Amino acid sequence: MSWTGIGHYLSRFRQFHPPEDTVQIRCAEVLSRALGVIISSENISIKNHCLYVQKIDSVTKGEVYLKKESLLRLIRTELGSGVVTNIK
Repeated sequence: MSWTGIGHYLSRFRQFHPPEDTVQIRCAEVLSRALGVIISSENISIKNHCLYVQKIDSVTKGEVYLKKESLLRLIRTELGSGVVTNIK
């Protein structure tokens, strides 16, 4: 059996991402660890690869926006690139 076409075959699976509920749980864990507060997965929604943090106090929300780039880096290392591209 030849491996000549394996790269083309595997490129089909790059577009697959984990289910949304798993992504919400993992993002909540990452945000909780990084910010030092408990953020529930119910406070997170994901639409068009954008993470929305809702129903939290304004101080924590401000911290999320201030540390946006570092949080995105942490989420990318946990879930891979392309799952979450922005935080709003």
